Amino acid sequence: MKRIILFRFHNSLDICANRLELLHRFNPGTSIIGLWGGDSSRLQEAREALAPHLEYIWNIPVESSEWKWQHADLSLLMWYRQEGRHLLFDMLHLVEWDLLLLSSLDRIYGKKGRNGVALTGLTPLECIQQNWYWTSAEPCASEWRQLQQQVRERYGWHGPYFACQGPGNVFSKAFLERYAQEEVPELVHEELRIPLYAQALGFEVTGLPRIYRVIKDPHEMQFFNCEKLLIQESTIRRELRKPWGRRVFHPYRESFRMTR
Repeated sequence: MKRIILFRFHNSLDICANRLELLHRFNPGTSIIGLWGGDSSRLQEAREALAPHLEYIWNIPVESSEWKWQHADLSLLMWYRQEGRHLLFDMLHLVEWDLLLLSSLDRIYGKKGRNGVALTGLTPLECIQQNWYWTSAEPCASEWRQLQQQVRERYGWHGPYFACQGPGNVFSKAFLERYAQEEVPELVHEELRIPLYAQALGFEVTGLPRIYRVIKDPHEMQFFNCEKLLIQESTIRRELRKPWGRRVFHPYRESFRMTR
């Protein structure tokens, strides 16, 4: 099973270099490609700073930083249509710059995602729909209903519906090839679109309990969250001392040094 990593980043090049060093340490021989979401004027700076760590950097051809933040799956599809479809791989890991992975992809993911997608924080939407921003606040709530209707009319999909989180998701090449054939609308957010389209297109959708089990679970959020609650180094060190402790943390926005 051949894996590749698409490393999405936009700033903090020193921290990115540290993340990439760790990814290479735990996954020797795995190809890592950069997906640049920063200002185009800094692209050359990024290429020079991270050349030792990345095969190359692909610039997302969109100027809006908000669009690039909200639509990681559409950025991924742009890259895949132009570059990715020509590469040999079975599974692609989309890794954010502030995601800290301290073990091999094989150990963390196993075979999850091989037949479709494996998503962090995969949660039945009914559990969080009433207080989750993407489904409770306007205009997002209306966009979500519009997206549901479009998918229902095109594919006959009536649910169940799921939410996920963005950092750390893994995609089979078979799914990307099929997803890239669709005209995916810029509605709501990738964290709703990805599980919705994967199911509607007939792919297996699985969670990643070794990374993040349930969105907004207070216990989980000390290790992984998308609420800008920075993970503490002491928490990471404590988990590393446990043989089966956590090995994935988000968001962590400092360099991290292994003690052994």
